[in-house]
Amino acid sequence: MPIRKPFSILLFFYSALIVLLGFWGYQSAGSAASLYAGLFFGAACLIGSALMFIERRLGCYIGLLSSGFLSLVFSLRFYKNPQFFRGTALLISALVFFAMIYQTYQINRRR
Repeated sequence: MPIRKPFSILLFFYSALIVLLGFWGYQSAGSAASLYAGLFFGAACLIGSALMFIERRLGCYIGLLSSGFLSLVFSLRFYKNPQFFRGTALLISALVFFAMIYQTYQINRRR
């Protein structure tokens, strides 16, 4: 089963959001860790998106790992300090994570 293009587009916009949130965290709190993490995971999701767009399976796994790790990080941060913004970031990250799980399952089911 081929990789569906909407999932690669979803991952592309998610990578842009992650990079923007990294810059926002740096601007608002002066957190260099937010900037570096945003750039790293945004780049990882962007690479995964590009690989998915040209129908490479590796892109699904990269998207799955990066969105899953970010879901875990946002979950831990929301657990420590529940705020609306962190909850929204967690929700978006979890939705992308489950979309990547679904896409990876669809690809591996036909093997």
